[in-house]
Formats: sequence, C-alpha cells, structure tokens
Amino acid sequence: MALLAGLLTVAAPVSGGVWGDPWGSLIWGPRTQDVPDGLSLYAPTAELSGAVTGCYDLLAELGGPGTVETISRILTATESTEQCAYQDTTPVGDDYPIELGAAYLVKLTQTESLASGPPPGCPDTVLQAGVNAVGVGKPLPNLTCADVIATFAPGVVASVERLDPDTRRFQSCTRVGAGPVTGTNFPIVAGEGYLLHAESPGGPINLNDLSHPVCQ
Repeated sequence: MALLAGLLTVAAPVSGGVWGDPWGSLIWGPRTQDVPDGLSLYAPTAELSGAVTGCYDLLAELGGPGTVETISRILTATESTEQCAYQDTTPVGDDYPIELGAAYLVKLTQTESLASGPPPGCPDTVLQAGVNAVGVGKPLPNLTCADVIATFAPGVVASVERLDPDTRRFQSCTRVGAGPVTGTNFPIVAGEGYLLHAESPGGPINLNDLSHPVCQ
C-alpha cells in the first residue's frame, strides 16, 4: 500500500466552471473532467453523470486501447487491489463498479477529458480500518482536510493525504486521538482522490453539499 501511495498523482480539476461555484454546471452547460497522463488518483464528480457504471466502461471512456493502461481500486480490508486493463483491444480483469464517493488508480499514456461518469448522486462516506481511497462528488463549500478529520469521531481518521497538482508532492493533515489537527489544511475539491487512513471504522458521514440540485 505504501508503494501505491508513493506513485499517486491527483486528477486535474473539472473544466467548464470554477471551484467553489455550486452553480457552475448550470451556468456554463456540460462539464468535462480532465484526467492527467501517468498514474493518478481519479474520483468521479457528481455533476459529470452518465453511463459509466463499471471498470470496463471507464476504460472506453478514457480513450480505449493505447491510451489507458490500467484502472485499479484499493480493497481496504485486504490491503490489495483489483484492476482492469486491455489485452490488445479486449477489456480484461475485474469489471468492478465505478462509484461516486470512491477514488481509483488510473494510468494513462496521455491526458484525457471525461464527458461521462457514474449515475448522479451524493453518497455518504463510510470508512473501514486501513487506507480508504475516497472522493467527494460535490463537496461542501470551503471543505478542508481538517474538516474531514474533525467530522469523524476522534480516533477514527488518523490522516488525510493528497498530492499537490503543482508540486507533485504529498500533503497531509493528521490527528492523534482527540488532539488538534496538524499539517497542511488543503481544500477538498471535486475530481481529486484522497487517501484517508482510518484507525477504526467510521461513518456514515456525508461530505457533499446536499443543498445543490445535483444532490437532490
């Protein structure tokens, strides 16, 4: 798991609006979500809905053979992964579901723009003990790393990690027991995946802006 964390990069912002503008998709119309080349941690956005329900769907949506190499998900309970890929032009491997609220390891040969995602919704976040790959489809306004830790009971989330999209260096905020949250208090944004290190199960907690039309 440490090896996976060391290789991650975050998904790029959603284009067609601005972060923090809850009405962006209604004003500017259809949105796209850029996923960068190389290995990234992709999380579906709530506003980019469509017919992507499984790993094979996402393979095709990301450009098909020659563009997407692998898509993997972390299985927290077993500290292992499942993945799908292409064998020549045929999808092979695990056709697991692609869901809002989760994040996935995606390896591309070039940057691709997604025009479709999972069916819309704003699900709860439920954590298992261990490393949870999490996304928030439509985050609450001004939601931060410290807010995520503080929303769960003390002793549940030990740390939250992301990769800074500019420096490609890890940032994290942490809490020991019921102590204060320390570290970098980065924003939680749609399209980025995060690694939540949980010491015990937690949730359900909803981190989405439930007042937004996409969450209704």
